Amino acid sequence: MGFEEGKSDPVWLILTNFPVPPMTVRPTVSFGSDRSEDDITAKLLDLIKANELLKRTKAQGAGTHLTMELANLVQYHIYTICDNNIQSLPQATTKSKKPIASIRERLKGKEGRLRGHLMGKRVDFGARTVIGGDPMLEIDQVGVPRSV
Repeated sequence: MGFEEGKSDPVWLILTNFPVPPMTVRPTVSFGSDRSEDDITAKLLDLIKANELLKRTKAQGAGTHLTMELANLVQYHIYTICDNNIQSLPQATTKSKKPIASIRERLKGKEGRLRGHLMGKRVDFGARTVIGGDPMLEIDQVGVPRSV
């Protein structure tokens, strides 16, 4: 797998702390005088509740079957925060039965964070082209059509 002794360890691939996105990523939504939490904030709350329940259950010495069920619930919440469109898992929904917008859905696509907010914007007098290779050009050259 490409692991080098002393430089990498497969154990490092196991997530032990879950990073929480900042409030700018999951802002509170206002509807006039009503306020509502973001989908990811509500999902993080579900994750914390499930994790606390798992800790309490383990501390009380519950059976392996119940402990594994709660551990799978914690994993489910982590998966659905990151990506809510995993084929083998049921979609996580809000109280109104609407699927939550996961982190992946907020990043991908034309209106996502990357293409919609961070990449280039329209400018005046900008040309449009398709970039392609040309066997007649050197590796450090750029070809510009005469019409431009």
